[in-house]
Amino acid sequence: MMLRLCLSLLCVVVLSACAPSASPSPTPFTPIAATLTPVALPTLVSTAVAPATPTATSTPLARIITEQPTPIPAPNCFTSPLTASTSKDVVTSIAAESNRIFVSAYSAASARTTIFISDDDGAAWTNTFAFNDFVSKVAASPTFDKDRIVFAAGAGGVYRSLSGGSNWATITPPTWVTTTNMLRQFALSPNFANDRTILLGSRFAPRGVFASTDGGTTWSDWLVDAVDALLFSPNYAVDHAAWVVRNDEQTFRRDVLVTVNEGTNWDVVRAGTAQPLALSPAFAQDSTIIWSDPKSGLFISRNGDKLFPSLEKASADALNIFRFDARNGWSAVGEQPLSAVVFAPSSLAERSAFALTDSMLVVSRNGGASWSPTCYWNFNAQQVDAVRLMRLGITQSGTLIAAGAGARVVVSRDGGLSWTVANLK
Repeated sequence: MMLRLCLSLLCVVVLSACAPSASPSPTPFTPIAATLTPVALPTLVSTAVAPATPTATSTPLARIITEQPTPIPAPNCFTSPLTASTSKDVVTSIAAESNRIFVSAYSAASARTTIFISDDDGAAWTNTFAFNDFVSKVAASPTFDKDRIVFAAGAGGVYRSLSGGSNWATITPPTWVTTTNMLRQFALSPNFANDRTILLGSRFAPRGVFASTDGGTTWSDWLVDAVDALLFSPNYAVDHAAWVVRNDEQTFRRDVLVTVNEGTNWDVVRAGTAQPLALSPAFAQDSTIIWSDPKSGLFISRNGDKLFPSLEKASADALNIFRFDARNGWSAVGEQPLSAVVFAPSSLAERSAFALTDSMLVVSRNGGASWSPTCYWNFNAQQVDAVRLMRLGITQSGTLIAAGAGARVVVSRDGGLSWTVANLK
């Protein structure tokens, strides 16, 4: 009896669950308008994704340039492009004192160096003497207009002329002669008229720094080291300072040394690759030295310390070398090296300096702190080796003389804005 009752109740529950539910009232239908509102289609754009700007490295010259650098405006140095010379001769040195300019030009074909002179600001040149030697440096006495003394340094030693360059005699020992066409370093004291001091330096035969304090009659050994540069203080009569760039062949680095007591003692100024290029003619007042580092460009020191001077990076955007690649864009990868630097005579503008690069002449109007292009050498980049200008000189009147490959000399009488070619021969 109980079993039947349970089955009846189960059937009622099942039937109730299966019964259909009541349908909800339908929603009234609203028709869509026949006119459609037009929708503007999006403009198609490139799917290329701009590369992210990479993080600059710790190297100052590795900063990233996001757009192509804009050349700094300056005129061309020549009215028409400078053509390559067919001559294999090369100008090795320029010296200007008083109203006379000296140029030494070496010919590999004849193994001779010819000395040319000009007494009219580089307009006309005269062949005065020829050495059977590779002469790498010519230097005239600071009082040339009175004593007519001029020196030349070559593989055969040091030569001296007492006649303004017409006749020459060797003033160094025969043991200093070598057949190697080497670059001799040579410098005259700014106080030469009184102290008669001259310095000779080289890497070979003889190796080191040799000095004469009697105008070249006798010589003494100041330093036994391979030497790449010699500089006298413009205030040598007072401070007796002379700098030497020593090439250490054991550590493969350059060290700058200074002496203030005629080579008796030498102190290390700086160790590394930076070396002094030129000293301000007003060094006694402004303590300015222009330095160059082949790895990172131009520097300047003004603190007057002969030991451990503080170098400041010179502003020289015009010297930057840029490189472009698709990922990084434009980047500064280095600076054009300077091949020569000269300060304008203090009688004209003591804080002006000029420097040569392969592509331009640059000028500083503030003693070397910042540089800008004066003019661009307008010649084909593929012709650089055949037209390269590597030597620079300046006269007391401000005439600039540049020279180099092809034994070609160019002259500017307007502060480097325009140049004319002068023929040596």
